[in-house]
Amino acid sequence: EPRPCGCNTRKLVNNRFPARKGWGLRSGNPQSLLKVKNLTTCASELRARLDGGNDEVIADVNRSPVKRERVRNRLNVLKTSKKIAFTLAEVLITLGVIGIVAAMTIPTLLQSYKEKVTVTKVKQAYSQLANAYGLVTVEHGSPANWDLGTGGMYDKQSHINLANYFKPYMKISEDCVGKSDDYTQKHCVTLLGNYGDNKYSQIATGFVLSNGVYVSFRTISNSCTHDFAVEGKNNACGNIKIYTEPMSGIQKSGENIFGFSLTRDGIVPEGAPNAVHKFEKACNKLETEPYPQYSPGNMYACTAWIVYNGNMDYLKCPGELSWNGKHRCSD
Repeated sequence: EPRPCGCNTRKLVNNRFPARKGWGLRSGNPQSLLKVKNLTTCASELRARLDGGNDEVIADVNRSPVKRERVRNRLNVLKTSKKIAFTLAEVLITLGVIGIVAAMTIPTLLQSYKEKVTVTKVKQAYSQLANAYGLVTVEHGSPANWDLGTGGMYDKQSHINLANYFKPYMKISEDCVGKSDDYTQKHCVTLLGNYGDNKYSQIATGFVLSNGVYVSFRTISNSCTHDFAVEGKNNACGNIKIYTEPMSGIQKSGENIFGFSLTRDGIVPEGAPNAVHKFEKACNKLETEPYPQYSPGNMYACTAWIVYNGNMDYLKCPGELSWNGKHRCSD
């Protein structure tokens, strides 16, 4: 009986392919099967002869079940060795869907990551400041006894003196205390806006921590008797601000600038429940100038919220959060 397509059934049964020119099967490369003329017909006819009761094939393969399995495997190779691929339209549609999903989710993920980094930096800075304050008071006593100069809030040397009390007890990567405005801008923090007739160095001075946060110090009252920090108390000595992205070029209170009040009783995060400047007013984008006698801007009383609640949801739902109410937009 003639063999279809030149297929040798016995050699298939014996797990060997015929070494015909163009088959290339001894290398084990199924792609070369495409070169055989009428390949599908050949495979179909061999399967029909196997399943339809061909005496020659049955007589040979019945001698061993292993041979029958080998024949079936070889026929499956012949039948299924076709190249499968996506069309160009399918690829473009898939890429388009991926792009749309990425455009919708990546900005949210980046904003969430940035918020977590900011919260971590604020908490780390507060921890270092509180620890340094405790060590300084052990060595030098109350801030009311520190040598903070005599010039007050616009005296450069007063700010330098205050920063130098904290400097030995903090992890510093760049020291800008007492340096010029040009040096400070190049190495520590970008210039922070218009100070009228004053240079930045007359307003504050500071250094960069090992985590990249810039800390600035400003003496307000060298006798520690100012009333801007805690309700009902005249115990404020100065102001400490941290910049979580000091070289970004864009400095905004409540986003990457956060303040603390230095008092005789400790360091108080701005916006605390007992603070003079309330979180509900001075960390609210809907309030343009909540305390004009203190500052022409807003969003400067957000620090305590981050320290105690660990989030920046006040940027997402302004006016909805409070110490006695919601602590997250989702509450």
